[in-house]
Amino acid sequence: MKRHLIAVLAASLAFASTVYPVSVNFDYPADSSLFNVIISFGNSSSSASYTADGGFDGSGAIQMNSSFDGQSWVLNEGITFASGQDYTVSAFIKANTYCGIGFTNSANPDGNIIYPEHSILFGVNSDSQYIDLNSTADSSGSDLGYWDNSTLLNTVPSPAAYSNGDWLLLTLTVNYDGSDFLATYSAFQLNGDGSAGDAILAGTQIFANSGLASDSSLHAFFYFDSSGSPTLDNFTAVPEPSTLAAFAGLAALGFGIVRRRRS
Repeated sequence: MKRHLIAVLAASLAFASTVYPVSVNFDYPADSSLFNVIISFGNSSSSASYTADGGFDGSGAIQMNSSFDGQSWVLNEGITFASGQDYTVSAFIKANTYCGIGFTNSANPDGNIIYPEHSILFGVNSDSQYIDLNSTADSSGSDLGYWDNSTLLNTVPSPAAYSNGDWLLLTLTVNYDGSDFLATYSAFQLNGDGSAGDAILAGTQIFANSGLASDSSLHAFFYFDSSGSPTLDNFTAVPEPSTLAAFAGLAALGFGIVRRRRS
C-alpha cells in the first residue's frame, strides 16, 4: 500500500497555478506530463519511461534505461519562494547506479550540464555506497559546493548499509535566510509498508547559491545518471506550512489523500 500520497486539487482552487503539497505516485502514465524532461548536455536521447508495475509496491513508476543519456525531470509548476521558509522534496528511489532529487529555479533549466543549472540536489549511487549533496551554478557546470561520503555530516550513529535494488527514501529540505541556504538531508531504507526504515544518513549543510536565491520560485526535480536502471516513485514537494496558511480554510475541499491498494 502506498502512503502519504496524492493531494487532489479542488475546483474551488482552480484560480491558483499551483497548490502544494504536490505528490505524484505515477499510478497513471499521464502523471509524466507534470514534468519537463531535460536531457543532460543537450543530447538527443529518449526520456526515462513509465512502468505500470515497476514501482515500490508493484505499482507505476518512472524507470531509467541504461542506454539513455542522463536526464532531469523538473516539475512544470513551481513553489513560490521566500526567505525563512522550509521547502522539501522527497522520493522513493530504487537504488541502481546514480540518481536523486533537488530544487532548481526554472521549469526549463539549461540542459548543457548533467544537472539543472542553479540547483541544490541530493543523490545516491548504490554501486559504490555513495551519497552526495551538490550546489550548482550556471551552464558552465561549475559547482558552488560539493560534499560526498567523506565530507557530508552524518548524524546517524550506526548507519545502515544498502545495495543495488534496495528501495530508499531520500529527503531534502532547503531554507534560505537571505544570504545562505541551509540544506537538511536524509536517506532511509524503506519498510515494506512504505514507512522509513533503518537510517543510512542524515545531516545539514550551509552554503550560498545566488542563482537559485535570485528567482521567485523553486521547481522540484529528480534526475538519473546515464547508466543502470534506477526507478523513482512517490515524488513529493512540500512548502513550509505557513506557505499553505492562505489555503487552510479550503483544505477540506481542496485536498484528499489517496491510498491505493495493490490489486
